[in-house]
Amino acid sequence: MIKKSPFYQISTRQELADALNMRLKSLSYVLYKLDPQSLYTSFSISKKSGGKREITAPKKPLANIQSKIANVLMLQPENSALRSKASHGFIKNKSILTNATVHRNKNYVLNTDIQDFFPSFSFGRVLGFFKKNNAFMMDHKVAVALTNLCCYKKKLPQGAPSSPPITNLIFHIVDFKIIKLARKYNLDYTRYVDDLTFSTNEKSFPKVSQNFLNELNALITHEGFKLNEDKTHLEYKNSRQEVTGVIVNKKLNVHKEFYKNTRAMADNLYKNTEFTIDGKLGTINQLDGRFNYINQLVRYNKKSIKRKVAYKTKYNVEKKDFKHQSRFILFSGKEQQYRKFLFYEYFIYGNSSIILTEGKTDVSYIKLALRVYKQEYPQLITSHGKKTEYSVSFLKHTQNTSTKGQKKGKKNNQMSHRIPYFIGISEDGGTSIDNFLNYYSEISTTNLNMYPNYPKYFISDLGKLPDKKVIILLDNEKGQSSPLNAFENKCCSLGLKEKGKIENDIKDKGYSHIKYNLFLLVIPCVNSQTDCCVEDLLNQQQISKLELNGKHFCKSNKFDINKFFGKEALLSCVISSFSDKNKLATKFDLSGFKLLLSKISEINSLKAKRNLNYEYKYNPDNSKTPKKFQNITVY
Repeated sequence: MIKKSPFYQISTRQELADALNMRLKSLSYVLYKLDPQSLYTSFSISKKSGGKREITAPKKPLANIQSKIANVLMLQPENSALRSKASHGFIKNKSILTNATVHRNKNYVLNTDIQDFFPSFSFGRVLGFFKKNNAFMMDHKVAVALTNLCCYKKKLPQGAPSSPPITNLIFHIVDFKIIKLARKYNLDYTRYVDDLTFSTNEKSFPKVSQNFLNELNALITHEGFKLNEDKTHLEYKNSRQEVTGVIVNKKLNVHKEFYKNTRAMADNLYKNTEFTIDGKLGTINQLDGRFNYINQLVRYNKKSIKRKVAYKTKYNVEKKDFKHQSRFILFSGKEQQYRKFLFYEYFIYGNSSIILTEGKTDVSYIKLALRVYKQEYPQLITSHGKKTEYSVSFLKHTQNTSTKGQKKGKKNNQMSHRIPYFIGISEDGGTSIDNFLNYYSEISTTNLNMYPNYPKYFISDLGKLPDKKVIILLDNEKGQSSPLNAFENKCCSLGLKEKGKIENDIKDKGYSHIKYNLFLLVIPCVNSQTDCCVEDLLNQQQISKLELNGKHFCKSNKFDINKFFGKEALLSCVISSFSDKNKLATKFDLSGFKLLLSKISEINSLKAKRNLNYEYKYNPDNSKTPKKFQNITVY
């Protein structure tokens, strides 16, 4: 049974607007006032094979509508991983890796592609599909409007978010015809956008490969497309076999040159704070993308080949995995290089501080307070129209959410999954932050194997004084079992800083410079309190009067849910009081956060003066160990 599209048999623009979940006025404005044909920007990018690829990208008003169109079209079975037998491009849970896997460890791999793939889908072809396909059957005038939103100069533009799902829908029947032809020659077939790949272990295939290509070319030409003969080539097992940039001879891999160049770029970045790609200055995001791509292949081989389990694109961030920190020692060389780069990217690179919090609500409160008092802290936050930019960054905690369209308990990716997996900072709060201290210590050989001293490598050995500070923010609690006490004890045991000096710093300044660019900041105590968490910075009179369904606020992490509500519910109330839709409501008093913001600003503005040399003590075996509490970087 054919699954009907939300666009099925719609006959008015109002119905089209409803299907896109937008106002008719906004849709008509783009269609008739702005004109979609005037809302494109063209540019070119370099192709791996050489030459340039022309990209035609829509401007924001049109791009937003095309994204809505794409979301509707992705609901069709042809755009799902279950129904799409051949296509691996722009389909959820499929990628260049799943595309390449089909052809791994084969005797012969045949690659070709379709010339001018996206422009081959004309206005008339797209219009005819929306009008005649049984899942759509749209009225002519509405189909014209929809096609006009998706096409540029009477063709599908490469760069529009709506183009890939449209091509998958229209090319679906062609894929099935190619599959039928491929089976005739005992070939496996996949398509990644315009790249067609066939593979087989049939020893006789080279003799019949030209016959196959002739039939394939006739089929493709009959369907209104054209094969690129210059990109058609047969690869043998004893040579390098490549599928969409991935080497597939025995396991999925990258070119040695690609990995070697990526490492060289990283080394240049570490030493000179810059690197080049193709003769132009590169960005940290570009290098991140290269490392991430390499690591995808490493993870794929570990999970899919060695363990015989399905490939997953996301990291496993279950808490149990982070307790087995021996995984750091078991990392491959490529994973170790990626781990090193991530530490540099997050904790060394850049001019602004990064804040690591103990509580899940801390970051939201700090950002809200900064927005409220942005005029007083221009060094921490700036506004450009409606856009807000923070001069400090945060590692947020992952949270379990249960919102519309999401499964209950699904992780909201607020913290990059890579940081918990590779660095060891997760949602555990104080425990994982204590483990983070190991990177700053040198007194344990075991720790050095599991936690390389990246700060010393980047700061001391390379002679660089970073402007970026790593600020650990903890609740100001004095108990023996408090995270603050555990943190201070850990600093002492690792030889970072004496506990008494940390306590004196906090008493005098509210923060303490631990080592290198690492700082400890505690929530400032207000109203003569001895212990203080972030919620204590709120106006306590307002909180005491707050009532939600007959319940009152409880600061403890354990409470009777029938009588009290917790910290996250309080945060929601505070944030909603500042909402534009809630103009008549009394806003919460956030003035108690000013002292905290001032301390963050003070630490962020510190400048490193110089690096000192370590003093060592010599052991009986003539080895030497750094003396404890050597603070090599001075501010």
